[in-house]
Amino acid sequence: SADGDGGGVAVWWFVVAAVVVIAGGLWFALRKPKA
Repeated sequence: SADGDGGGVAVWWFVVAAVVVIAGGLWFALRKPKA
């Protein structure tokens, strides 16, 4: 990658994981009958 030895890829995977965790948490909270 242009960032070097996969450093950018590692950062992107961290960002993707964070987004998935946040989205999953919001979905889990919103699907519960009591907010």
